[in-house]
Amino acid sequence: MNEAVSYALLIVLGVAIVSSTFVVFNNLQTSLISIAIESEMNRIVEYISSNVLIAYGVILEGANVTITLELPSRIQGYRYFVKFNTSVDGEKQIIILIPAKNLSVVKKLSTIDGSITFQGQIDSAQLREMVAIIRASPNFIVLEVISSG
Repeated sequence: MNEAVSYALLIVLGVAIVSSTFVVFNNLQTSLISIAIESEMNRIVEYISSNVLIAYGVILEGANVTITLELPSRIQGYRYFVKFNTSVDGEKQIIILIPAKNLSVVKKLSTIDGSITFQGQIDSAQLREMVAIIRASPNFIVLEVISSG
């Protein structure tokens, strides 16, 4: 009888070890995926903000400019949104959202004049057939999509 109990305890212990290893591996994998997604979101927000600042430099000289952005249609397989808006305190900001993962990255642009309209939104699903652009004039900087043809 003792031998049967010992074997049963060994089996239970083995199952517990395998289960906990599986849980730890899954948590590690999920964590690494989130880090990769956030890294890609940060790279994209920096790319967009550098182009916004280029456009801002051009409009400060009184000219109009349109800059075409090369953006992926997905981030690590997830659909995302990019928004230009002005915060409550008047600071311009670029926001990237991945609703499916409940992730967002916000880049504040404190150097842009408060009198300039800063708006627009794109859905990455549009980027399969369309192209994202930043259109700027001395009065506004707008994010939008246009036909790629």
